[in-house]
Amino acid sequence: MYSNSPSNSFTVNTSGTDCVFQFGDEAITTGMWIYSHYMYVPSGYSGYFNVQSDPTPGVDWNLELYFSDGGTGEFAGQSTETFTYTQDTWFMIEIVYDLDAGAGFVYFDGTLILDFVNAMSIGGIDYWGWTDGGDPGAFYDDVCFGEYMPGDGCEDFDALTPGGYVAEQLGGYWTTWSGAPGGSEDAIVSDMYAHSPGNSFTVNSGTIDCVLQLGDEALTTGQWMYSCYVYVPSGYSGYFNVQADPTPGVDWNLDVFFNDGGEGEFGTQSTATFTYAMDTWVSFMVNYDLDAGLADIWIDGVLVETFDNTITIGGIDFYGYDAGGPPGAFYDDVCFGEGYEISTADCYDFEGLTVGGYVADQLGDPWTTWSGAPGTAEDAIISDMYANSGSNSFTVNSGSIDLIFKLADEAITTGQWKFSTYVYVPTGFSGYFNLQTDPTPGVDWNLDVFFNDGGEGEFGTQSTDQFTYAQDTWIFVEINYDLDAGYAWVMIDGAYVTIFENAMSIGGVDFYGYNAGGEPGAYYDDVCFGIGDVYTGVGEPVSHEVNAVIFPNPARDQVTIQSQNIIDEVRIYNNMGQLVYSGEFDNSQIMVNTSNFITGMYIVQVRSGEAIEVRKLIVE
Repeated sequence: MYSNSPSNSFTVNTSGTDCVFQFGDEAITTGMWIYSHYMYVPSGYSGYFNVQSDPTPGVDWNLELYFSDGGTGEFAGQSTETFTYTQDTWFMIEIVYDLDAGAGFVYFDGTLILDFVNAMSIGGIDYWGWTDGGDPGAFYDDVCFGEYMPGDGCEDFDALTPGGYVAEQLGGYWTTWSGAPGGSEDAIVSDMYAHSPGNSFTVNSGTIDCVLQLGDEALTTGQWMYSCYVYVPSGYSGYFNVQADPTPGVDWNLDVFFNDGGEGEFGTQSTATFTYAMDTWVSFMVNYDLDAGLADIWIDGVLVETFDNTITIGGIDFYGYDAGGPPGAFYDDVCFGEGYEISTADCYDFEGLTVGGYVADQLGDPWTTWSGAPGTAEDAIISDMYANSGSNSFTVNSGSIDLIFKLADEAITTGQWKFSTYVYVPTGFSGYFNLQTDPTPGVDWNLDVFFNDGGEGEFGTQSTDQFTYAQDTWIFVEINYDLDAGYAWVMIDGAYVTIFENAMSIGGVDFYGYNAGGEPGAYYDDVCFGIGDVYTGVGEPVSHEVNAVIFPNPARDQVTIQSQNIIDEVRIYNNMGQLVYSGEFDNSQIMVNTSNFITGMYIVQVRSGEAIEVRKLIVE
């Protein structure tokens, strides 16, 4: 009748029901543990469950939760607090026990509603048909129990005294610019706003210059991630920077400006801009792959910038900069730890290659030529005459050129995939490439794309549509295949130019010096291949915002996916493009068990109606 994750749940709808979920063979007395489930209480009914102190029911009650008809509730056992909840919808309940510290925490939909002193063991959950609050009739789904692993290297400031200084109370790697904790440079602990109850810290003065050192020495290798939550009230601004060394002032790696008005910008190694929401908590994350020389910046789970990084990292400087408005931002849940590798294999910008040399000869696999002869007349030439990014591209300016970019080791027959490239066609010349059905060229043609001299183009094989394009400028071409749905579509500079039924596999891209539309002479840059979008079957395929947020990220045993809209489907792919999880839903928040996932990076596709968003997920 109801389910959070398709298609079943269980219901406790009689007073005779008394179902028990045992946590183990014996009572648990040490460690940190989390129990969670989704719950649905229809109007006119009530729900109830309790935490038993032992796997054998009846030894003692640790905590009771009563969900009365009408949306009110109360605790019993070790707490007598009350709460409210929403009927006729699924909501998530999490109970976290720190048995070593003697503490318990209850969260509804990620919000802390109770913290209590815990003096008891835990052993199981008892789902009973309690009748005092209304006829029993609650539903339960996605029940989980396991060891709780709080984020390593994180500080939530909740144990600090509000009004006191951050670095003075924390010590260790927290200090100030001039090494004077407890003075005017130190940030202030506040309980006015908090992302995780009940404290954060604020930088509300131009004198504040609080520093979090990331270690004893500058980090030069490996993958590292810094994250925090930021709250900027209207009328104020926020700012912090990444220092190159634990000793502040050696060099700046990155500046992050949250200007009053909801606009932001980066400085130093990136000058990109972004927008953000004021008067709410915003998630910020920067991941450094120091080995690859790249960094990703994420805001609220959306990748907003990837930049070339040539500078070490050593600290975070929270400074009361006032150029974007009076300083007044709040910071919470500050974390630093291991990050993820940023793959450069999916995209090629041809930087670092020798101009005048051959593409496949210098890059090697998966680049080759039609007859498997890199470094010959079939190979394309690296050029610095035109470039979309950096200084290099490659040109196909001869009828003998037949360059192949293999998309995989075997023909791809399932999933959603996207090939993209920037193309520059000078006046008086033409361009052409095709999609092959197999990595071995010549097995069959999936699609031909002709850029004729004069700004007109056409497709061949599975589509015969025509299009126009601009010569003497870079244009962005995307070809998206939903092999499961049997459809594909092509976009040029963000506009759809053809949608066609696809009955063929994909295996490679052939850049050939075809001359029917004019002398060959096109340039290609920023060639990419990776996960694509889902075809919805209603009008044009769409890939606009779902506003999905994934947490925790990195994850261990489970991950929660939230959206402002109803989530209809989630698909998770590993870094080999293999589908490892899929599910259909009808809820704005879902939970996925990742305990069996191999450590590494995953791509998460979240669909809401016709909207698709793609997120990266790290599983540790």
